Amino acid sequence: MQDQQWYPKTLNVSPEGTPGTVDFLKSVYPADKAFDYAEFGIWKADTARNVCENFPNARLFLFDFEENVVAAQAKLAAFPNTIRYFGNSQRFKTPGREWYTDPLSRDARPDRFQGQSQCGVPSATATSGLVAY
Repeated sequence: MQDQQWYPKTLNVSPEGTPGTVDFLKSVYPADKAFDYAEFGIWKADTARNVCENFPNARLFLFDFEENVVAAQAKLAAFPNTIRYFGNSQRFKTPGREWYTDPLSRDARPDRFQGQSQCGVPSATATSGLVAY
């Protein structure tokens, strides 16, 4: 089914983060420029670390699961940048494998997630605060 092929089979993030992101930023901004940088899914925060190293005046807005945000706070504490962290504990739940290999169609996934997260349900006992992923 073609619909299942939209997500790559593997993701490669090096221990240095994603160099293409910093290379792009270097092509757009001088090192002393103040700008806002947002990253959704920071994993080990190495791309964010590279942004801090190369752009000390950039403000960072970092989003990921709570444990990744806590680790990023420790890793990035020494940098002078203004950094805002947004952690979340809501995970998309699928039986068995990860969400991107689930045979559920791409169009059906939002309905499943909304049901699991109680999105838009004022009487829900837990938050549905996933920002983006």
